[in-house]
Parts: sequence; structure tokens; C-alpha cells
Amino acid sequence: VDGGVVSLASADLASAADVLVLLCPFAGPYQGVAGRLGAWQANREMLAWQRRHGGDIVQVVPSAEMAALGGSKLSEIGDISIGRAVYPLALASGRRLAAELGRTHPHLLTA
Repeated sequence: VDGGVVSLASADLASAADVLVLLCPFAGPYQGVAGRLGAWQANREMLAWQRRHGGDIVQVVPSAEMAALGGSKLSEIGDISIGRAVYPLALASGRRLAAELGRTHPHLLTA
């Protein structure tokens, strides 16, 4: 993962897996130009990964509620107050995702 310097997602660089869980903090439909650009790039990378490895992909993007709190402007990236406000929403989203993955891919959550 390059932290968004060259690529916003780096999905095409991920190793082979049954399921790729791709966190895309800048690829949501509620983030204006940055979100559209991030979604375009993530989609390209996901297609490349899927052609190479053939696994399933679960893409996680900010909800409308998260995006409304900020973080889509360059000047807001890394703003700790936005991070603190988004954190409980992201935690709840992660728990929902884990529950969904447990239903759709139970082998991922076994020890």
C-alpha cells in the first residue's frame, strides 16, 4: 500500500486471495471530483486484480454521513477533528462488514 501517493487503492498490487477487502477512503459517490477520480482509479485496479487472481472483491467507501463530516478536500485530509467524528461511524460500518463477510464468506472469520 502506498498511502495514496501513486495510487489511491493499490488494489492491483494485492496478493492473491479468495476475497480482497479494499478500503477506499477517497472513492465514494459523495466526495465530488476526488471521489469520482478515486472510484475510477480503484475500479481500474480492481479489474486488474480480478483478471490476475479471480477472487471476490469487497470495496469499502465512506457513507454519505461520513463524507458530510469532511475529508474530501485536500486541506481536510489528516484533520484530526474530522477523524474523531468519522471514527464511530467507521467502526459501526466495519462491524456490519464483518457480519456480512461472516455470512457470505464464513471461512474468512474462522481461526
